[in-house]
Amino acid sequence: MVENKKVKFGMNVTSSEKVDKAQRYADFTLLSIPYPGCEFFKEYKDRDYMAEGLIFNWKQDYVDAPLSIPDFLTCSLNIDWSQYQSWDLVQQTQNYLKLLLSIINSDDDSGLLVHCISGWDRTPLFISLLRLSLWADGLIHTSLKPAEILYLTVAYDWFLFGHMLVDRLSKGEEIFFFCFNFLKHIISEEFSALKTQRRKSLPARDAGFTLEDICMLRRKDRGSTTSLGSDFSLVMESSPGAAGSFTYEAVELVPAGAQTQAAWRKSHSSSPQSVLWNRPQPSEDRLPSHQGLVEAKSSSSSSSNHSDNFFRLGSSPLEVPKARLAALNERKTRLQEVRSAFLAAYSSTVGLRAAAPSPSGAIGGLLEQFVRGVGFRGTSSSTL
Repeated sequence: MVENKKVKFGMNVTSSEKVDKAQRYADFTLLSIPYPGCEFFKEYKDRDYMAEGLIFNWKQDYVDAPLSIPDFLTCSLNIDWSQYQSWDLVQQTQNYLKLLLSIINSDDDSGLLVHCISGWDRTPLFISLLRLSLWADGLIHTSLKPAEILYLTVAYDWFLFGHMLVDRLSKGEEIFFFCFNFLKHIISEEFSALKTQRRKSLPARDAGFTLEDICMLRRKDRGSTTSLGSDFSLVMESSPGAAGSFTYEAVELVPAGAQTQAAWRKSHSSSPQSVLWNRPQPSEDRLPSHQGLVEAKSSSSSSSNHSDNFFRLGSSPLEVPKARLAALNERKTRLQEVRSAFLAAYSSTVGLRAAAPSPSGAIGGLLEQFVRGVGFRGTSSSTL
């Protein structure tokens, strides 16, 4: 939310890290990124689902949660955070997502935890966008098709973590619809983790470096860990035993206690007790086996030996590798397919501007559409 605490059922409720007298979060860096609650999304619906130009009123009396982000986490982002209260809903969501993605990609020994005060609305919003963005880049859930990843994130990130779709629809608070309709705003390269992964694997464009020098380079040690407070929190956690690989090996989702939480963790070993989706290490993330500098090659040459993942001495600085273009086009196509599948299912089951959704049919009918898309069922009309 946008306040430090809320009153629910006559009791003050807040994020655990704000009132933890035992200092259990002492090793974490807490971030506070205030984001409007589900109530604000009624205005989104009332504006015919137009998020552009929709700005939250930060001058309301109950708004007291400040934006608080350490400088070392924002230095790589070209964002003026002092202007966050002037952002519309699109720009605010985009910039927060950029922040989360940059933290995920900044340090291979860290984990990321995102939570809001309840975990029912804003938590699945950002976790779902993160999951779909990384999937579109081919970094996680590589075997899943658009309908399958859509089913996973709707069923797991939203419904299993407590999103009350029927209640939200009855009040016109369509944050669920906003999430998947918002995919059209994150198809560009600036949201792609491949750009960061490529930058990590590239040698410096300096004739003084040899491949042996590059292999000896050590990653920058960022020291501590991170969390996000003010009803919407984010945690980066160190993993001392992790190996120095530059790739995602797993994404771990962790439900944590009464306060619903979802943690993205980059790890290097699978645990049978954890929910893990392993990604095979792509060959293009490895350094070539031959010695010496990467030699210049024409744009028409073969992409073998992983040449597309390295700057080539003598090549044009304006040249865009074909593999990079293909990856960006694939990202755009994947996200568009997920959005289209969602809109089709949502329109046929819930419908836009629904006045009185059926408690028995809203969730069941929506999941039924996804189940058919995944191929688990035929065309029968039975509900889940």
